[in-house]
Amino acid sequence: MSNTFVQTKSLGLALGGGGARGIAHIGIIKRLVELGFSIDYISGTSAGAIAGGFYASGMELNQMVDVCKHLTWRNFAKFKIRFTKGLFSSEPIQKLVEKHIGKIKFKDAKIPFTALVTDILSGEGVILNDPELCMSQAIRASSSFPGVFEPVNLNGRYYFDGGATFHIPCSVVKKMGADVVIGVDVIPQVTLKTVPHFMPALIDRGLDCLLNSIHEISYKSGDIILKPVKERVSSFNFKRSAYLIEMGEQVVDDNLDQIKSLLS
Repeated sequence: MSNTFVQTKSLGLALGGGGARGIAHIGIIKRLVELGFSIDYISGTSAGAIAGGFYASGMELNQMVDVCKHLTWRNFAKFKIRFTKGLFSSEPIQKLVEKHIGKIKFKDAKIPFTALVTDILSGEGVILNDPELCMSQAIRASSSFPGVFEPVNLNGRYYFDGGATFHIPCSVVKKMGADVVIGVDVIPQVTLKTVPHFMPALIDRGLDCLLNSIHEISYKSGDIILKPVKERVSSFNFKRSAYLIEMGEQVVDDNLDQIKSLLS
């Protein structure tokens, strides 16, 4: 970054969901910090809540990158022999988060952070940031995709993935106080050459199409939207973590002049 640049406005990140594609969020955070930008607010949905929560807690970037290298589907789901509300338990997500940031509460975050969930009964989006609530519990709830994961009970209310109501939470970050909001959408808009042969891949494709069809609603209040993933990458493909981080870094470089203009 040019030595003449001075950030005069507060910066907030609105990080969307997308399974393994959410690793690109870490590349974006990493590159922004390397370039000297200050990140003042973070809100995340699902995978965005995991990446955003890690950084907001004070976790070192090199540790975040290292964690990504060892992620597998088993880090996120535990099969339930008796299932009625979901095939899998999302308990491993909470354990993964607590392994790296402990059982810290929202009041302990180094950067103001919110996790987005959907209330099952009302169908409304809910912003989780209660000072006394453990961040790991909120992140788990935000990442619990309905039908796949069982809902999460927090203080008597049942929640699942915030993507149903807050895909890219730009408006939430603006209300948190950010002067400039960078929204990050990791869902690729691509044309497939062949029809997916397996049910998980078909479901994954269907969800991508649905989110892409409503993305403009989520972009409101965002000053710039970054879309780092330019090609087909499965929500389950954690083996491409290094490449996804590179995608995140590259999209920052590609939009650097606009980011600097917004923040100066």
